[in-house]
Amino acid sequence: MLPHRRPSGRAKRAMSRAALRIDVRSNSGLVERAEEAVCRLTGHRYAGVVATGSSATLAALSAVEGKVMLPDQGGWRGFERYARLLGREVCSVETDLGVIQPEALECALEKEEPAALIVTSFAGYIAEQQLREMHELCRGHGVLLIEDASSALGDRRLGKAENADVVICSTGDPKVVNLSSGGFLATSDTEFFERATPVLRACRLSGVVAAAMVEELTLAPEVVERLLRFASLVKARLPDVVHRKRRGVCVGVLHPEPGKVALLAKQRGLRTDLGRSLLTLCPNRDRFLKHGFCVELKKLDVLSITREQVVEFAEQLAELLS
Repeated sequence: MLPHRRPSGRAKRAMSRAALRIDVRSNSGLVERAEEAVCRLTGHRYAGVVATGSSATLAALSAVEGKVMLPDQGGWRGFERYARLLGREVCSVETDLGVIQPEALECALEKEEPAALIVTSFAGYIAEQQLREMHELCRGHGVLLIEDASSALGDRRLGKAENADVVICSTGDPKVVNLSSGGFLATSDTEFFERATPVLRACRLSGVVAAAMVEELTLAPEVVERLLRFASLVKARLPDVVHRKRRGVCVGVLHPEPGKVALLAKQRGLRTDLGRSLLTLCPNRDRFLKHGFCVELKKLDVLSITREQVVEFAEQLAELLS
């Protein structure tokens, strides 16, 4: 068994210190520090930290004035649920197992004329989206690009202001910034931020969690880098990998009997020390819509495990597929 992803020791100590001195004034100061840290990491001018990642999604979609476009797979199903809850019309763009191709996007933008496109940094957590190209196309059509960077915060090019008009993020479990709760919205669009502000205020984050968020944000680049490195090690040892050549923090694998593989993995003890499965079965709209599974490396405490442990895990999994 491998260690499950948990908040860092620095984050836990920050929460303890904040809890001992919390009052209205210090709560506000801690929240402001977290928002400043988000702005530094994303490069955006404004940020609002909220109680959950769902709150960040709700705030972003509440500020969209018009139709919302989603990928047909590889994005969180909650995007559509919250858009419809807010009365927004929803449309989709066809993808290559979650990855949006620029040609398909341009056709969809011309046909549907959405107000916003919302995507995850890594389609299904397994494959990097071409955000720079997508952002240029969206800008040319007057469409807002909203990036959910929960899986990529701290990356050198994802979750950044230059490639998305709005960045939203969950800091729940298990995520890159892993606090079991919390999230944020960041943007440089003044009018958009003003429209999102009522929801941001209603779902404001506590000062205790905000203090921990500041600490976890500093660790995000290292967490993402290690996830990407470990994903590469796993890909090199498994057959039929989805989007093998694209960067990702998890690994998708095509297989005709994913349920059988999951059962064998459970029997072999390939799970976290909390007993959580490391495999998500597909078809799954949040991952990809073919038979297979996703190896959920993001569930692991990547800062405390070694390359050798990851290689051993991958080789054991490969044995189950042979």
